Amino acid sequence: MCSSDLARRIRECNVYSVILPFNTPEDEIKRLAPKGLILSGGPSSVYAKGAPLPDRGIFKLNVPVLGICYGVQVLAHFLGGKVEKGDKREYGKGTLTVTDDRCVLFRNLPKELQVWNSHGDKLTRLPKDFVVVGTTDNSDYAAIEHAQRKLFGIQIGRAHV
Repeated sequence: MCSSDLARRIRECNVYSVILPFNTPEDEIKRLAPKGLILSGGPSSVYAKGAPLPDRGIFKLNVPVLGICYGVQVLAHFLGGKVEKGDKREYGKGTLTVTDDRCVLFRNLPKELQVWNSHGDKLTRLPKDFVVVGTTDNSDYAAIEHAQRKLFGIQIGRAHV
């Protein structure tokens, strides 16, 4: 899902949102006093030369962060997890199996969700103190969380409930 679609959907929930460039400095974001951050998707690899990587300081702002698709790969890469090229590119319809419905992302949702995938890289090791809260056929780490720090990540682009 592109950033403008994501922002529109957030606004439809009566939540103010702004889209910022990936390279917005942490101190500029801090001045905006965000209630949370979303790192959205994109076609890059976190290891690619010139990859669009945010300021690492955003993880010190003590606000919830949701990484979506490429965003979860950035989150994991910066916080000590491992991202690798997948054995096969995952593109198209899939099923996300919720493995921990206590996660705030999945409260009151079905145990299985139809999702849309579009990625070549995937998480192969979680950052310290993160847990798996959802899987797909191609990913054991399709949804992750660090509940205490309110850091979340989903490897999917869309879910249909």
